[in-house]
Amino acid sequence: AEYMGIEPTLEQMFRFGQNHLLRRLSTQTGEAQKANRGFLTWYNGHLAKHPVATKMVTSTILFGGGDLFAQMLLKQDSTSKAPFDYKRLLRACVYGGLLLGPLSHVHYNFLDWLVLKQLHVRSSLVPVAKVFFEQFTYWSPSMIVLYFASMGAMEGQTWHTIKERVRTSLWPTLCANWMLWPAVQLVNFKFVPVPHQLNFVLIVSLGWSCYLSLVAAQTSSTKLVKQESKAHDQTAA
Repeated sequence: AEYMGIEPTLEQMFRFGQNHLLRRLSTQTGEAQKANRGFLTWYNGHLAKHPVATKMVTSTILFGGGDLFAQMLLKQDSTSKAPFDYKRLLRACVYGGLLLGPLSHVHYNFLDWLVLKQLHVRSSLVPVAKVFFEQFTYWSPSMIVLYFASMGAMEGQTWHTIKERVRTSLWPTLCANWMLWPAVQLVNFKFVPVPHQLNFVLIVSLGWSCYLSLVAAQTSSTKLVKQESKAHDQTAA
């Protein structure tokens, strides 16, 4: 009898605790969703009022993040003892904010104008047409050249060195670009509104900018090794 009197009390305590936990989880989930909606509303408001400046800040953060990840990957290599390169991170942020952000804003609006208003491409073929013009005409080749040239200029390289860097890196980088971006941009142009297309690209670019940073670092270090070897040979002679 004594046991039967205690059992309901324990059951009630268990149910009370369970209900309290569920209410807390529901409240926290609702607060997180509300915060996310608040951030998106805030961001979209700035994007509508100041599209270029907002995209510049976003591009600075995400493209710089790609270089940060690249350096972290290099740090995981047990043979790499190089310190964290803050100047390299700054160069990536400058490229992302001052070059990629504003140029991409112009590019996506121009591409929309070209395909829809000038060429009057059928709606079902609009994503394919945009991918063709972006990847295989002017945008991808020119932006890869601009990336390696601007990185070289910010590193203080000579014009001859920059040209050699572009010459050796352009085609392999373009091939890697075409393995990723046509498929990504088909999805982007199909489902994402024009004001947010750069944001979609920048999120995917966390991995791509990481790759570019690794390539740029590799070509830069290769050039330094050649210069040191040449100087050593001249000294020996």
